[in-house]
Amino acid sequence: MGFSEDILSDIELLLAKAGYKRIDGIVGKAVALYRMKNIPLNHILAEVLLAHYLASQGYDAVDIEHTVGSAKCDVYAYQKRVAHCIEIEFGFVPPKHILNSYEYALARHIKKAVQLRKNGVTLISFAYPRNYVPPIPLELLRPPSLRSVDRLHRLIALVRKYAPLDEEEEKVLAQLQIHSVFIFDFTTARVVRLIPQTVEMLITLYESFLTW
Repeated sequence: MGFSEDILSDIELLLAKAGYKRIDGIVGKAVALYRMKNIPLNHILAEVLLAHYLASQGYDAVDIEHTVGSAKCDVYAYQKRVAHCIEIEFGFVPPKHILNSYEYALARHIKKAVQLRKNGVTLISFAYPRNYVPPIPLELLRPPSLRSVDRLHRLIALVRKYAPLDEEEEKVLAQLQIHSVFIFDFTTARVVRLIPQTVEMLITLYESFLTW
């Protein structure tokens, strides 16, 4: 796509390619955050693209880097008294966890989803670039009624290897389900929403090639 150092030009180019009408509040906030907080360019552009996509889908209000209680939401959307939070993942792993990068990513997804639900977010989704396979625990894509107690305990143990998880958060996790997954592509400026069943099918297929 050939992004320049001028983030405003990059945003305008991306929105023009997507065919979205510019939301001044979102664009202005994105530029300010990028310049003041040193948020990576790819992350800011993804937030802008997803916020405009959600607005085009009829949400009453959208925001980026939105605070919900004590949690932070990358892209926030609100419709009919229902809060929807989309967390964007590019796959960064701290060097100290690089040899357990996949496991760390799973734990981080669980912990983030639990934090958002604890702070009142009704719908929780994750978003990924086109070239990234979603590292979401399959159990979080299934209704709570279809989970085994043994598998839930494994998820709890996994999170605790990398972050604290108290009893209240365990209860939140037991009732948690990911609402959807978004795949975005800067080259085409497209966003696609996938339902949990489709995501589980894709992850299961991918994992089948790595099981031996």
